[in-house]
Amino acid sequence: VRERVAALAPFFVQGGGVTPIWFGGQLSWSVDLYSASRTYPLSRHVIVAGAERSYFQHAATALVNAATGHTVLVVDSLIDPIAATWIDRFPSLFVRPASLPMAVRQQLPPPRESARAQATAFGRFGFRGEVGGERRLPDDEGPDSALARTPAPLIAYPGLGTTAFVLPLLDRS
Repeated sequence: VRERVAALAPFFVQGGGVTPIWFGGQLSWSVDLYSASRTYPLSRHVIVAGAERSYFQHAATALVNAATGHTVLVVDSLIDPIAATWIDRFPSLFVRPASLPMAVRQQLPPPRESARAQATAFGRFGFRGEVGGERRLPDDEGPDSALARTPAPLIAYPGLGTTAFVLPLLDRS
């Protein structure tokens, strides 16, 4: 899955997880894709998706059919300028989320690396006007010490038709 996505979209950074999606009796795999840069001006560098980056924005989700290998890139609802450039250059690779059946959209997991980048920024700066110390993500927020380095489990919200996961922020103590 990763090799196929890398061949079709080498201009994006792939997320850490490959998630199964089931629709119409067929299995597909989803991989989050990000616009990223190590040299974005006037930005603080953070470690996200295994590398130091100064710009990191969810751009699309790759869906790869497990049987046929057919791949589409589902663009994010908010397209950043880097992704927009690639969408304009290769429009046949990309589809809008609304073009997918609701059953598929509801199975797409939240973009974990994007959430981690946002949590890091929020931990550093907090709420507007908030006074207090800097917070950080724990070194390992895996669900169990026996499963170290595993991502936090997804939480299902069937009534809302969506999923989520929790990222705790810790203060110095």
